[in-house]
Amino acid sequence: MASQSITLVALLCIVILSLVSVSFVEADCRWTGCHAHSAGDWCDIFGPGYKLKTWQRCNGIFGKQEYCCN
Repeated sequence: MASQSITLVALLCIVILSLVSVSFVEADCRWTGCHAHSAGDWCDIFGPGYKLKTWQRCNGIFGKQEYCCN
């Protein structure tokens, strides 16, 4: 009975540590280059799954670049 309790506690600790380490992993994020301001985003140039997080103006008021994360 004691060995089962120790095994259960060890397994529980491993699960908790795994969840904590996964929560600290930062997503893969990238900036697009400065491009013509458009209604849509250009995150798909990095591949499937990239979504727009934020954007900023560049090249005066005529361009924008986007911060995309997977």
